[in-house]
Amino acid sequence: MQKALLVCSNDRIDSLAGLLNSAGISVFGVKGKSWLLWTDENEFETCTEREVRDQTRFHFDFLFFHTGSGDYNRIPSSVKATVEFSFSGGNHPRDIESRPNAVKILRQFTIGVCPFTPEIVKEFVAYLDNNCSPEYLPSICRLTNVMEYLPALSILCQGYLAVVAIEMGLGNGSNQIVEDALKQMGWNDEVAALCQYEESNFTDDENNIKKSISWQDVFQTKSVTGVKKEVAMELGIDDLDGSETYMDIAGLINEIEAGHEIEVETVAKAYLCLTHKLEQF
Repeated sequence: MQKALLVCSNDRIDSLAGLLNSAGISVFGVKGKSWLLWTDENEFETCTEREVRDQTRFHFDFLFFHTGSGDYNRIPSSVKATVEFSFSGGNHPRDIESRPNAVKILRQFTIGVCPFTPEIVKEFVAYLDNNCSPEYLPSICRLTNVMEYLPALSILCQGYLAVVAIEMGLGNGSNQIVEDALKQMGWNDEVAALCQYEESNFTDDENNIKKSISWQDVFQTKSVTGVKKEVAMELGIDDLDGSETYMDIAGLINEIEAGHEIEVETVAKAYLCLTHKLEQF
């Protein structure tokens, strides 16, 4: 029988314990300083460390641990696991230096929100049974299949660059970053000619694409902080503002937040960064 150890200081792991047990997995827990055993009464009961050692030899098939509240520090040094998973109350657990091989569960896991279902538990079992092959990685450990913000930002950037290229005559080699972005878009003289028309034909609303209020409208249902969290999740990182790799995307969103008129080079850099990431999918 497979064995799982769940480590967290609160009761959110009870829902997971019940699902794992229903799948035929023996479940043990650590809350604070207490060792626990999931019983036939569908609840944890306190047990001794010796009882756990006698039943498991401190080797588990699965280890699930919370990355907050110092819970990961409560994992006994004697514990070994075939595969480890980390979770948090947000959408993206932070990296834990002492547990570098832990697979992140990329869904919110709180007392009131459990991302596990019987079908998802089967995915975890299949992952282990297939030697942790990437093709069997559980769905809740994958980046969401439906991306919203990265494609939306990319489309906005392209629209902005096209309008500004026409209005300001870009595409003549005057700014290499902008030239690279336009080239990535497929912009050339023929496209420019097809799109060319008198500047007087721009309405006030069309000209506002250069002003941050037009960008802010896209985020009307979320705060900028919320958007950053969603973008970070789609990028597969913990913190957008703290990322050197994606600082150009963060720079664009920060300009939107500030309400500034956005510089064309800021948009070009963000677009190139977005394109590089989206090409990986």
